[in-house]
Amino acid sequence: MKTLLTVLLLSQAASQPASQPSLPSGGSASDVTAQATVIIEVDEHHLKTQESWSLSNGGGKSVPASQLVFPLPKGSRRLSVDEDVPGFKGADDSQSIFADRDLGAGSTTFAAAYFWDFSGDTARFSRRIPVNVNGMRVIIEDIPGVSVSSNVKYQSRVRELNGLAFAIYDFAPITAGQTFQVTVSGLPSRATWPRAAALAITAGIVLWLIFSLLQKDPREATTLGPLSAQARRDQIIKALEILEADKAEGSVKPKRYARRHGELMNELAVVLREIDLARPGHGGG
Repeated sequence: MKTLLTVLLLSQAASQPASQPSLPSGGSASDVTAQATVIIEVDEHHLKTQESWSLSNGGGKSVPASQLVFPLPKGSRRLSVDEDVPGFKGADDSQSIFADRDLGAGSTTFAAAYFWDFSGDTARFSRRIPVNVNGMRVIIEDIPGVSVSSNVKYQSRVRELNGLAFAIYDFAPITAGQTFQVTVSGLPSRATWPRAAALAITAGIVLWLIFSLLQKDPREATTLGPLSAQARRDQIIKALEILEADKAEGSVKPKRYARRHGELMNELAVVLREIDLARPGHGGG
């Protein structure tokens, strides 16, 4: 994916002049034409998205920065705009990219990256495009079952790059002020309920175990020493609680957690066996 974006940026960077001649004011965003490429990478619960825009002002007048606001899909976050090319910035709420100066003559480019959240197996956006777009291209990894639909006509093809297949969608021209809608369907759904259920069951077992083990037998009225089976049982339970807390905080690696959890459960089984054998009325064999 990085290779594709690099090629894209290099191909567009050559069109950007070192400086722009000054123009009289009074221009409009409808005087601007653009080429845009949107690259989408599918990840769990969000789409990693990269955009590159090349703008050209042919109206003979500078275009106010206030007219050059490019909304992003609803739910966008962690927006990052390429700072090497001045002229555009990302909104603090990650919902748009905007010009921070008037647009003069010639061409200019900007690039950005962000996460676009979705739920289920479908992601949608509806964006008002402020300028005329003569070439809008959306590139997404060619995953079986994933499809793209839009309110703008398009042609699609599949291209291989570095061993990966990408679906490329080339859209018909978009007029300044037009709403551009895209729906990505058939996204791999990674439902969270099985994992949540497993965690809930695990937590329930641990709580039940702790509750059961802490119920003192009325016949155990003698004072227990620090090395008694009951004392060691309580220490092991405390260690399990600490281990679970460390796991929740992410301060213990999964392999370390699994190994330590197994050790503690083995120790607990031995201690419980000792307690059971020491209880009055046990058959002993």
